[in-house]
Amino acid sequence: MDLAAALDQQQAQLETLVDVLGEERELLCASAPDGEALAATAALKQACFERLSTLDSEVESLQRELGCPGGREGRQAAAAREQCPALLQQVYATTTKVFHLNQHNGELLRARMTWNERILNFIRDSRDGETYDTKGKTGSTRNTLCSQA
Repeated sequence: MDLAAALDQQQAQLETLVDVLGEERELLCASAPDGEALAATAALKQACFERLSTLDSEVESLQRELGCPGGREGRQAAAAREQCPALLQQVYATTTKVFHLNQHNGELLRARMTWNERILNFIRDSRDGETYDTKGKTGSTRNTLCSQA
């Protein structure tokens, strides 16, 4: 495989990942997210990242075969030598987009987890706290709120 073909595969995988991250964002923004769909999306996202890691190793190997050093500068030199610097820039731009989308989804996930913890704490506090009887007095009446709903 030549460098342009490897970069093209990398770009295609990044575009797939952009789509997966979009699906994940939609699920995270839903009022009642589907846990199974989120788990499936997370597995697909992980598979995309693993494939990207493999492709990145292949690109690194190809640039060394071309006599270029490792790292970003070596990759740019290899792309220039193979006449595909525009494709490399596209890969870099899409990688940046993936980074920001993934970071945003992480923030959405943290916000949802915080919200869920607050709700759970509220349920625990209301279940364990004192309640009022029909006469408006606090007593030993036990609140039987089910948290498995």
